[in-house]
Amino acid sequence: MSCNTPDARYVPSFVIPYDAAIGVANAGGQTYLVKWLDREIRFARKAILVCDSAGLTVPSNVTLPTAGDLKNPSDPASDIYVGVRPVLTTAPRVVHGEVKY
Repeated sequence: MSCNTPDARYVPSFVIPYDAAIGVANAGGQTYLVKWLDREIRFARKAILVCDSAGLTVPSNVTLPTAGDLKNPSDPASDIYVGVRPVLTTAPRVVHGEVKY
């Protein structure tokens, strides 16, 4: 896909795989756990024949959600209402787990 198309998006050149051994970093005698901030899993395309021969079937009676199924948590009439939005008067102290001040 060309980078000049509306559907183009950034894809990193490499990813750091995670497992219990690789997700640990050591520095200065300290052990740190490494966590993804953003992660995407990509699957290779396979012919439908591969899925069929593996015994996988696609259900035909599945109804996907629509925009009408969405609920607004900031709407007091919604059954998932989370309450009044707080008024912030100071900068956040912690951003993505990092203490700012």
